[in-house]
Amino acid sequence: MSILRRLPILGCLAMFVCLAGCSRKSKPDIVEEATEPSASGVVRISRELQEQLGLDLREAGRREVLSTLPATGWLQTPPGKEAIVKAPVAGFVSETAGRDLPRLGQTVDKGERLVALQVFLTPQEISQLVSNKEDVDIVIEQSRVSMKLAQEQLERLAAAKDAVLGTRLADLREIYERSKAAYQESRDKLPFLLQEPYEGLALVKPVELNAPLGGNVLNVHVAANEFVIQGDPLWTIADWSTLWIRVPVFESDLPAVSRNDVAQVAVPGTLQRLPARPVKVLQATKPLSRTVDLLYEMSNADLALRVGQALTIELPTGEPVEQVVIPRSAVLWDGLGTAWVYVRFNGESFRRQKIETGRLLADEIVVTRGLAGGEEVVAVGAESLYGQEFKGMIPKDDDDD
Repeated sequence: MSILRRLPILGCLAMFVCLAGCSRKSKPDIVEEATEPSASGVVRISRELQEQLGLDLREAGRREVLSTLPATGWLQTPPGKEAIVKAPVAGFVSETAGRDLPRLGQTVDKGERLVALQVFLTPQEISQLVSNKEDVDIVIEQSRVSMKLAQEQLERLAAAKDAVLGTRLADLREIYERSKAAYQESRDKLPFLLQEPYEGLALVKPVELNAPLGGNVLNVHVAANEFVIQGDPLWTIADWSTLWIRVPVFESDLPAVSRNDVAQVAVPGTLQRLPARPVKVLQATKPLSRTVDLLYEMSNADLALRVGQALTIELPTGEPVEQVVIPRSAVLWDGLGTAWVYVRFNGESFRRQKIETGRLLADEIVVTRGLAGGEEVVAVGAESLYGQEFKGMIPKDDDDD
């Protein structure tokens, strides 16, 4: 009974297999035509389009370039470009009307007033200054009286000079001149003494502090109305418009470095190179590391560089080496920092070539790997070629049809 029930199922399966076999044999074989993909990094454009894009080609030349020694340096402040303003006397750092105390990062000019320090005096100092002021006042008054009396006697005796001894007239003139000198000397001391009335804490004039150099406030060591003693630091002012870069060089490499030539410093995060002029100062060898610190001076007008920052510097060695040189405008940089150029071949084809770059030479750059010399590279319009290469990869919306 079970066998009879399975017969219809087996028959259906047999018919399906036969029909499937017949359908495969009846359909002809279909061979898909393989299409060759376009070469990666190659752009083909006509002569007319090249003119429209404004492409300018230059030959990758070979010439002798001074070789360099790559090294790492650290920025530091040149001597005399950083100063700590200290309190000359004990007193209070008070803000004056309409003028705030210097803030962190504020730019100050040389000679600009920073603060008027309110001088603090102890009772003993006040008592001594008051006593000195009273003594000076007494001398002034006594000198004034002596001058007046001597002058009156001289005037009376002038009419009867024949009846008066000449020595007496000479003595009166001497008394008058001595009193006049004492009077003048005492008057000159008054600006430096206490002023009457002797009341309040401001017994002497505030001491004005001016900026010793122009620059930016690097550190603030004091707050408003704070009491400071003599010698306490108030502000640190630094001028970072010019910096020194300290470059440790091994003793064995030192003879190869040309100390009179300008070095090239790579600015971090950019493709910019800055010149660094050598600073000729005597430097001792560090015994443990066997290195000598070479110093170079570089401009930092935009204050983009910071003291303590590490930079890559190329020290000239003075030995010319033949290298490939191309315009800087021909180099394209991707997001990974890789350098590329477009090289023309077959008239209307351009190949994107990966290169490795070296030192900068004004508006040119050295190619250490990737070009052999003599190739035609796109000096102007490389960005346009880059856009033409990847134009087909941009997804097209339905609305663009």
